[in-house]
Amino acid sequence: GMIAVGKAVENSGSLAWIAEHTLIRLGQSNPAIALSGLYLLTSLLTAFLSNNATALLLTPMAIGMAQHLGLDPTPFLVAVMFAASASFATPLGYQTNLFVYSAGGYYFRDFVKVGLPLNIIFWLVASFLIPWLWPLKAL
Repeated sequence: GMIAVGKAVENSGSLAWIAEHTLIRLGQSNPAIALSGLYLLTSLLTAFLSNNATALLLTPMAIGMAQHLGLDPTPFLVAVMFAASASFATPLGYQTNLFVYSAGGYYFRDFVKVGLPLNIIFWLVASFLIPWLWPLKAL
């Protein structure tokens, strides 16, 4: 069901607008900033969509961004992969979060309180490590 919601986000044109007006413009001055922005966007969407739907939506966008910037798409795909899989801020983004949400007697705010700082830490670390391990090189 979340893939349909994700498709609606894509069909509304909001993802294309974000890619064209923000991330690509940032990437023209510094590709590492575009990569970091892509990670952040993926992480934010995964908080409300499933990780699979988010990865499905943002993978073509990541490839398109890399091609537009004349760069190898690998680091951009790695950013989407990690951000979609490291969803801690809500119980909605990842299946395991949903499993423990009810069984553990947690509240939504418990995920935000612990998971949001963890997502921010992962974003900052990934923003430095991904370009280092998978260099932003021209094709």
